[in-house]
Amino acid sequence: GIVRQRTAEPSGTIRFTCSVAFAQLALAELIPRFMTQFPRVRIVQHATNRHVDPVQDGFDLCLRAHTHALPDSTLVQRPLAQIPWHLFAGPAYLARKGTPEHPDDLSSHDTLALRGPQDGHAWQLRDARNADVVVEVPFTPFLESDDMATLKAAARQGVGIVALPGYVGRNEVGRGELVRVLPQWTAGVATMSLLMPSRRGLLPSVRAFAEFLAEHVPAVVQ
Repeated sequence: GIVRQRTAEPSGTIRFTCSVAFAQLALAELIPRFMTQFPRVRIVQHATNRHVDPVQDGFDLCLRAHTHALPDSTLVQRPLAQIPWHLFAGPAYLARKGTPEHPDDLSSHDTLALRGPQDGHAWQLRDARNADVVVEVPFTPFLESDDMATLKAAARQGVGIVALPGYVGRNEVGRGELVRVLPQWTAGVATMSLLMPSRRGLLPSVRAFAEFLAEHVPAVVQ
């Protein structure tokens, strides 16, 4: 039975793509675990914030965070986890400018933002105690970047308040380098989905990786 088991073990190369932040802050811990489990699989990771077409660009898997439903396509879409976004600021900033008690207080604060396709910026803040209450807070950021690590560093150094996925700021909050602002409010929820060209023709290695991600990603991002 040993020989047969050897050939059934997933092997080959998996090419996949995800955002830079997700690569650094969620998958950096997980990929080595997968590779220990499946030593014959090669992985080629393409970390980019550019919108990628998995089929055209020849990827086996694509991990994508989205706040709206993804457009219908021939791709298999598998939601992996819900990712709440929180507001964060450095303790020095809050000591200097005061701690907001209510979303209305945010209008007098300095802000940072993830660069988006749209021009205007607004936070959609939802009350965790009462999900029907949503407050829209428009703002003009002092710093805009499509790199979450830059925004997190700026917030840590007291430049202003930023909305980021909760898991992105978790360690800094634990170390006292960031404070969660308005902890009763979330600044949106994103869905992390796995996109794959087709379920029918999945290689055993790709199927194993998809199952591994479905099992482990929720714990990392929630």
